[in-house]
Amino acid sequence: MTAVAKAKYSVEGMTCQSCCKTIHAAVSDLPGVKLVEVNLETDSASVVYDIDLTNPETIKETIMDCGFDVETLQVEGIHPGEKKSSRPGRRKKREVTFHVEGMTCQSCARTIEGALADTDGIMESEISFEKDQAWIRYDRSKVSEDQLKTIIEDCGFDVTKPGNILRSSISLTYDPIRSVIVATVISEVLL
Repeated sequence: MTAVAKAKYSVEGMTCQSCCKTIHAAVSDLPGVKLVEVNLETDSASVVYDIDLTNPETIKETIMDCGFDVETLQVEGIHPGEKKSSRPGRRKKREVTFHVEGMTCQSCARTIEGALADTDGIMESEISFEKDQAWIRYDRSKVSEDQLKTIIEDCGFDVTKPGNILRSSISLTYDPIRSVIVATVISEVLL
């Protein structure tokens, strides 16, 4: 008989059903996964799996590899730590891009770069005050995404992930010629 467990995760950063499908597909491809449920409304995922073929940490890493922040909420059926092992040969290198608000000059960007340079596990970073952006390549075995965010916030800036902010792509400008044309067309239709 196969021993199964169920792990529940909090997943931050999902914005649409495509995000849910991405997670579902990636986790479903893991060996031993029996059932995957991803819920956009509750920002959560539940996975039923064979404990001999995978484990909660591997599932969490797989969701993180899809680009989401993940926290293990609960594991039912086995005790955490009973099945330890990560996927062999997994890369520990990750990249993240943050939206950074409050930078006003190149000195602000250099302040963040200096703070990141002092952090063990940072492989490379590019900070752009023009784009309000921080791109970081790091070793996740030495530093977490949350720690990177805190480092930037400790420099005095507000930090979000690009998927967590809303930007309008509509440009509102007044064009007197178009206004006259639109007004003329509307008045002709009304007459």
